[in-house]
Amino acid sequence: VAMRDEEKTGDRDSRKSYTTPRTLLAILRLSQAHARTRFSDRVERQDFDEAIRLMKASKESVELAAPAKKNANPLDLVYDIVADLSRRDTDNDGWVDMAHVVSMAGHKALTKEMVIEAIENWESLSVLLRSEDKQTVRFLVPAA
Repeated sequence: VAMRDEEKTGDRDSRKSYTTPRTLLAILRLSQAHARTRFSDRVERQDFDEAIRLMKASKESVELAAPAKKNANPLDLVYDIVADLSRRDTDNDGWVDMAHVVSMAGHKALTKEMVIEAIENWESLSVLLRSEDKQTVRFLVPAA
C-alpha cells in the first residue's frame, strides 16, 4: 500500500513504475526465496524487507537507465554523465573512466563515437580534460 501511495504522490513517471497484483506476487516470491537462502521454512520480516529493497532498487535502475528525451543534446547528456560519475567517485581526483562514460551513454542511446565527439567538443572549449592515453576524463574546473 505504501508503495502505491508513493507512486501516486511521487514525481516518478507512472508509465515505468506501478504496483500491480503481479508485483505483489513477485515480492512474495522474493521473500520466500530469501527465506530459503537462510535455510528457513518461514518467511520473516527481514525476508520481506529485503524483497521490498530489491523491488525498489529494480524500479530505480529502470528510471536511471531511461533513454534520453527525443530532443536532448548529446553534448549535454555526456556532460551530465561525466558530472554525475565524477561526483559519485571521489577517490580518483575527479578522473572518470571513459569506458564507464560510454557504458552510461549507451543507456541514453548514444554511441561510443558520439561520446568521443562530445568529449572532444568539451575539451576544445576547455571544459573537460582527457588523460594522455585517452582512457579517463575530468573537468578542468569541478562541476557544480
